[in-house]
Amino acid sequence: MKELKYLKDYKHDEDLRKSFNELAAKIFGINFEGWYQKGFWNNRYIPFSYIDASKVVANVSVNVLNLVINGEKKNAL
Repeated sequence: MKELKYLKDYKHDEDLRKSFNELAAKIFGINFEGWYQKGFWNNRYIPFSYIDASKVVANVSVNVLNLVINGEKKNAL
């Protein structure tokens, strides 16, 4: 088995972002490109992915959140 490449936060790499969107569409039926083009994909949304031959083959993403729970400010992922 060949080794996969691990990358994170590559939203400005057009080829990897396209591959990420293809995977998201295939698995979940969603596409983040419009969200990115409108400036909503900022530094608070971070993909962590495995790449095989320039294709995103596995991904988990996190959102950095600021919440208020029972009047108390909380930071969350």
